[in-house]
Amino acid sequence: MRFPGDFDDVAGVRRVTPAKPRVVVLVPTRELAAQVALSARQLCFGTGHVVACLHGGQSVKPQLEQLAFGPSILVSTPGRRPYVDLSRAKILIVDEADQMVDQGFEPQVAELVTDAGMPRGSERQNLMFSATFPPGVKRLASALIAGDGLRRPSPSTVAVGRVGSTVAGIEQRIVLCADASRERKLDLLIAVLRAVPDARTLVFCSSKGTCAGFLFAAEELHGDCSQGARSRALDAFASGAARVLVATDVASRGLDLPAVAHVINFDLPTDGRDFDAYVHRIGRTGRAGRDGIATSFYVPGFGHDGNGPVYVALRELMAETDQSAPEWFQSCADAAGPPPGGRGYMRVGRGRGRGAGGGGRGRGRGY
Repeated sequence: MRFPGDFDDVAGVRRVTPAKPRVVVLVPTRELAAQVALSARQLCFGTGHVVACLHGGQSVKPQLEQLAFGPSILVSTPGRRPYVDLSRAKILIVDEADQMVDQGFEPQVAELVTDAGMPRGSERQNLMFSATFPPGVKRLASALIAGDGLRRPSPSTVAVGRVGSTVAGIEQRIVLCADASRERKLDLLIAVLRAVPDARTLVFCSSKGTCAGFLFAAEELHGDCSQGARSRALDAFASGAARVLVATDVASRGLDLPAVAHVINFDLPTDGRDFDAYVHRIGRTGRAGRDGIATSFYVPGFGHDGNGPVYVALRELMAETDQSAPEWFQSCADAAGPPPGGRGYMRVGRGRGRGAGGGGRGRGRGY
């Protein structure tokens, strides 16, 4: 990656770029970058401000063409900022910060604010948005506002509701799944889809492999899809051409998917540290004051595929939003906790709390 001020390897001529944005918006995924850029262009219509969008998964040439117009606003995933002069950036926005940390992008963000020519933290406005606030996000907040190393001001925090919670307008339903076999869950999924036949439904799976091969018409969205396939799936779902979208957690945060009436957790988290994923997933419905339904297939137990580690957090979240849990769930043996030496559970909003290097997943790529 080279920045203005670097010399051309052949001619030794100093490069000059028209891309000197005043506002930089960092997002964790390609789809979110495209949606944020579209919204920014709509808001900036008629103002003379130019918006550029940079992310992986597509040719660099059309993105360089956007930079040629001298954008004042840059929307980007980490790791894709060729020929951009950040010395004039006065506003830095990090959206979906918890997902940024979870995907291992914390080092890239730290490098951006320290080694990429951007003004010091005390010389710019820093805004960070996150639905949850685990330790990694707190570290990132401190890095964003770091000044000259002598004085580090405390960030102001604005919270809407309780961080890590959800809204009461989402009806949470728990369905008992006696075993974690794909065949058993598919039978339950078909029954649930038939029970809510006309609802636009988003089905969350734990892995790319689980997303593939569903025995009914559904679009897929996961990391192995090409950018074109991802865009077509989102467009078909958003337009209503496809009623069901099967996705991994790539679709759980930030994306504006209108009129999602039903979210199904085909695979609930099996680790208490991942419970935040449940909050993000069900937040895809019940948006903008609408009601929604979130159905989750619960596998009892603390074994490899059991959802016991999220039992307490799930029960507390349902109680907090005045949801009625089924009798079998209230009397479930998981309430007694894990067996000696088994995997335990953690409270809502704790997160994985990874180290400064993040989880390494997706590092430097435009997910």
